[in-house]
Amino acid sequence: MKVIKVALLTIDEAHQKTIKEALEEEGLIVDVYTSSAECENNNKYADYTLFVIDTLLEGYNGYIFTEYLRQRVNTPIIMISKEYEEADVIRGLTAGTDEMLKIPLRLREFVVRCVCLIKKYQTQVPSKVVKINGILFDRRKNQAFDDAGNLLSLTPTELKLLKVLMTKAGEEISTRELLESIWGWDDGSTAIVSTNMNRLRQKIGKEKITTVKGRGYRYEIM
Repeated sequence: MKVIKVALLTIDEAHQKTIKEALEEEGLIVDVYTSSAECENNNKYADYTLFVIDTLLEGYNGYIFTEYLRQRVNTPIIMISKEYEEADVIRGLTAGTDEMLKIPLRLREFVVRCVCLIKKYQTQVPSKVVKINGILFDRRKNQAFDDAGNLLSLTPTELKLLKVLMTKAGEEISTRELLESIWGWDDGSTAIVSTNMNRLRQKIGKEKITTVKGRGYRYEIM
């Protein structure tokens, strides 16, 4: 398995240590957070291949943060909780977690579940509808909508740009890569990219697309 980054959110120091060590033994990279705010401020949701979220966190609880994530990324989530009544499990699943596990964890089983869930997501057919940062893109209809459900009036080129940017949301995409993937050019002036990008920004909101000076662009996750 390739190197994978996991975001672990828990205030329990014992869990921080045991879960981190167990996942790292599988070759995973684990970043630990004690609050949802820490992870939000990091603003690197797209970097993670799995979130492990305790229901008890500083600031927003794990349920609220799971709902928050589900609106922004299509990434596997496992929630862990000492409270494991039927109502707790239902609340977790409704919030958007893929699995809800009881603390204390059966550590080996937990690790296997993490690895299997990651593999499952990696082999899934991409979702036909993507919603990120207030824009919904329907791949089936090749249409984009704003947060209120209004159809955006985009040209075919602008739709192609938006699709590429949203597919790699949170990642930097080079101008040359856009030039090649959308116009089929491996060389030539990049002015056509900046011109169309500026038009797209005016229609969806300038703050959604960041220019990485001298390199390319990034569609912001939030």
